[in-house]
Amino acid sequence: MQINLSMRDIDTTLVLGRTLNFRQAAAQLHLSQSALSTQVQRIEESLGVKLFDRTTRTVRPVSYTHLRAHET
Repeated sequence: MQINLSMRDIDTTLVLGRTLNFRQAAAQLHLSQSALSTQVQRIEESLGVKLFDRTTRTVRPVSYTHLRAHET
């Protein structure tokens, strides 16, 4: 699987992860909330993983701490 993320995709993920707020992140990125949501969904689809748990009121990073790297 090839991962093809732009710097904009990475910046979007970092800003949303830092603010944990779609309104604030969209304002910082000069996007509408709808455009930000669409971009996050596209990023998650391209990576094949969910990055954020979100509801109409909250957003938080998904925790994958239960996964462990295989020891060699």
